[in-house]
Amino acid sequence: MENQESNKETVSKNFIERIIEKDLSEGRCETVKTRFPPEPNGYLHIGHAKSILLNYGLAEEYGGKFNLRFDDTNPTKEKSEFVDSIKADVEWLGADYEDRLFFASDYFGRMYEAAVTLIRKGDAYVSDLSAEEIRESRGTLTEAGKEDPSRNRSVDENLTLFEEMKEGKYGDGEKVLRAKIDMASPNMNMRDPVIYRVAHMTHHNTGDKWCVYPMYDFAHPIEDAIEGITHSICTLEFEDHRPLYDWVLIHADFKKTVEDAPKQIEFAKMYLTNVVTGKRYIKKLVEDGIVDGWDDPRLVSIAGLKRRGFTPESIRKFVELCGVSKSDSSVDYAMLEYCIREDLKMSRPRMMAVLDPVKLVIDNYPEGQSETLTIPNNMENPELGSHTVPFSRELYIDREDFMEEPPKKYFRLYPGNEVRLMQAYFVTCTDYEKDAEGGLLAWHLLGPVYVEDVAVREIEDHLSALGLVGGEKRVLLQQLSALPLFPINHFADYGLMLHCCLTGEKGSTLSFTFLSQAKNGEDAAPRSEDAAHGTWAMEQELFRLIEEGNLDYRQRAAKLVGKGQMSPLGAGDTLRHFKNSTIIYTALCARAAIRGGLPPEAGYRLSDDYIVAIENAGSFEEVTAINAEMQEQYVRQVHRCRSGRLSPLTGRCCQYLDAHPEEKLNVPELAEKMGCSVSSLTRAFKRETGRTLKEYLLERRLALAQDALRSSSESIQNICHRLGFGSQSYFTEQFRKTVGMTPTAYRQRNGLK
Repeated sequence: MENQESNKETVSKNFIERIIEKDLSEGRCETVKTRFPPEPNGYLHIGHAKSILLNYGLAEEYGGKFNLRFDDTNPTKEKSEFVDSIKADVEWLGADYEDRLFFASDYFGRMYEAAVTLIRKGDAYVSDLSAEEIRESRGTLTEAGKEDPSRNRSVDENLTLFEEMKEGKYGDGEKVLRAKIDMASPNMNMRDPVIYRVAHMTHHNTGDKWCVYPMYDFAHPIEDAIEGITHSICTLEFEDHRPLYDWVLIHADFKKTVEDAPKQIEFAKMYLTNVVTGKRYIKKLVEDGIVDGWDDPRLVSIAGLKRRGFTPESIRKFVELCGVSKSDSSVDYAMLEYCIREDLKMSRPRMMAVLDPVKLVIDNYPEGQSETLTIPNNMENPELGSHTVPFSRELYIDREDFMEEPPKKYFRLYPGNEVRLMQAYFVTCTDYEKDAEGGLLAWHLLGPVYVEDVAVREIEDHLSALGLVGGEKRVLLQQLSALPLFPINHFADYGLMLHCCLTGEKGSTLSFTFLSQAKNGEDAAPRSEDAAHGTWAMEQELFRLIEEGNLDYRQRAAKLVGKGQMSPLGAGDTLRHFKNSTIIYTALCARAAIRGGLPPEAGYRLSDDYIVAIENAGSFEEVTAINAEMQEQYVRQVHRCRSGRLSPLTGRCCQYLDAHPEEKLNVPELAEKMGCSVSSLTRAFKRETGRTLKEYLLERRLALAQDALRSSSESIQNICHRLGFGSQSYFTEQFRKTVGMTPTAYRQRNGLK
């Protein structure tokens, strides 16, 4: 039990959650009720999204209720258009307010009664001062304010004047109702603030029923109290207004102490870099015609983001990553873009378009011939299906994908360079045509080179490593290169070709006779409708040749070990793999792993999976599907390759780290294990892998941490300690840099708490 308790992850709560949990535990409230109270004087923006999702999320987390309330106490700026847009935005974000849609104007009668209650208690009075005179009499931060000449009016006189204000006997601004608090208060908001004003305007909800309207600081707390709101979450600029919030509720008899509900809690606003977020600034851009309305996709209004293609899931993710705090800070706009990329990456199909086309001619592709390629709609989510595209001798690709004289690290087309066409074949640029003005007309390429032929070209190094030299090697490579258009879809073919070369011309002739027949649509044995994918007869012949050949494969495998390309354990496995016609596939996987900075065992594991899958296949169709899947895995391994072979020292270092994944070693300790100096190990590692050994060790530990977070309930603190990260804050920082989210968010994304 103790171990189970210690392995539980401690979930960090933000300061608002801690306040709510304290109130629940102390019985100050039974059910959490929150609200989002926008003023309908404009469209919502990304900052409002944080408030919406925070209030809704808190209610959902604690099994409470969430209200949408329009704070429509200022008829001079409010429109029904804004009401409709706000409702649409809140619903689009997924904040479900059910049937709890309210308007502050529905409570005008009760607010008027509350104002009368304050007058009767001597806590409010009618003032004759103008707005400018009130402002001047408030004083400064260092000087107390001056009392209003009307401050000591009698209760009866104030009641009469307030009733006359309601009946419309005074013009706009002629009289106001002020709270009677303290003109010497250090908090300027408590120096007899105005709580009611005269305004002869038509209200969007109540029409002409009222000509006196409450001020926000008076109306807002009463609205919360009427609706039974327990926690009034607002932004940090209202922190100085909190004493007035509590004063109104206590003196109007809605609560007894400041600790009672409703309770105001402030959090920091969300500021985005390089964008305009303030509603008043966005409104000016709209009214001045600088942007095309509130939903202009250049704005960060919710309507604009929606029109631009953002999803509610991406905005919810963004708000979650930003977190909740009491300190103002700015968030880089790149984080918002990261969130939409992460959401669309798995949930939407990806389509390709050529915006500035230029012709591409594959010179050695037969004229008049075409084929159909199946393209997945999303490589990372097969459930989204696929579509087909035609492939022929002449294609069109974007003009920007070619340069005559490319700079360093330019990986697109240029003369002599080889690239892979998206979801198609490898091609090499051999020539290009221009018009009279020097504009590019067409590229000339050689291809297609099939995905598997990447492995064919890499076989040459392995032939030398296995002892094949001179004529044997030359014959095999010539015969391989004679089949530029044949897609070898079964890696067992490589094993057969290699073996045929080892066992003489008879086997070689047999192999390439079969390949030639398959290329022409014929078949050496009735194995399948698709002869190009069938290898059953080849495998049977291979097993017979292996037994007759009686070759010493151990000696050849030992040469791989001596060159640092294979561990002794891997060499032993090679014998079994060769018996299954996959020795060359195993060697290729090992090489891909080594060049990708991994030990060869990573390649063997890939090959082992392939062998087990093939042995358990019940039909040729299953074998075909397995081959396609393993082919993709191999290609991903190849893409991790680097240009040079690792030295024995670096190879031994990678193998040791793979065999001791959780050993807490620093660079000096690892150099001691390898029996070399720190400088020689770090220089060799940097030169051969393109990264420092320290970076490699950190990447391995982060990969192990990802596995643990994804597959176990071990606490983040234990993972941090077990993998030697030192402090949890350092672990969280490095994890966020690598993965793009915190360990807690990563675990939650993978369905663990």
